[in-house]
Amino acid sequence: LHIIDRQGKKIDEAHLSYPNRVRSLEWDKDGETVAILQEQLNMITLYHLSSRNFSAVNISNQKDTKDKVSFCKWSKTSPVLAFGTEKGTLIFYNKKNQRIIPCIGKHSKKIVTGDWNKEGLLMTAGEDKIMTLSNMNGDTIKHSFNVKGLARELRWARQKTDERESEIKHVTAVMNNSNINLMDITNAKILEINFQATYGKITHYQWFGDGYMVVGFTNGIISAISTHMKEIGSEIHQLVL
Repeated sequence: LHIIDRQGKKIDEAHLSYPNRVRSLEWDKDGETVAILQEQLNMITLYHLSSRNFSAVNISNQKDTKDKVSFCKWSKTSPVLAFGTEKGTLIFYNKKNQRIIPCIGKHSKKIVTGDWNKEGLLMTAGEDKIMTLSNMNGDTIKHSFNVKGLARELRWARQKTDERESEIKHVTAVMNNSNINLMDITNAKILEINFQATYGKITHYQWFGDGYMVVGFTNGIISAISTHMKEIGSEIHQLVL
């Protein structure tokens, strides 16, 4: 593990206890603790910058000791780390008091993606093709949402509108690597944003500006689009690498 500052200077270097492939690195809201998700482990490793040491959050004390961690994400506003497992359990870990809240049955299959909003709500998606909204205590908010395919890169987003809305009520996710779903959680309406097949599969996307999105594809194309209803999916710029 290499810790590097914004100027490229190495701050610290540490060796992980397990050789398993690293799937995800997630900093907490204070930039003090990084969560390390490694494949085929039943634990999350935490690296603490202030003390330069590691600790672990283990799920082996749950009923199914063979379950493995598949997803993790820190809250944007609280010292809470959420992580999901291959069998659909969602677990909340509070770094401040070290309290662990397991939520068995949030999903019936592997949890693959999720994102927190600034109100402390977590949306997760799994291989069961369901999206679930939870608070940091593990309570399910509203109801679950069914989607048509396998979601990844789930993000809270603000759709471009004629009037500036204070509440962020949309989530987006890449579906089956081919399109992006924009969902309004207040009414569960889903808008499918499609792209030309010649672009290839979606590799990554990011929101920017006032309701705009940039999307990268396997065929070397980068496309910038608007999410305003009058111009939804309209390509405003394209770059071929």
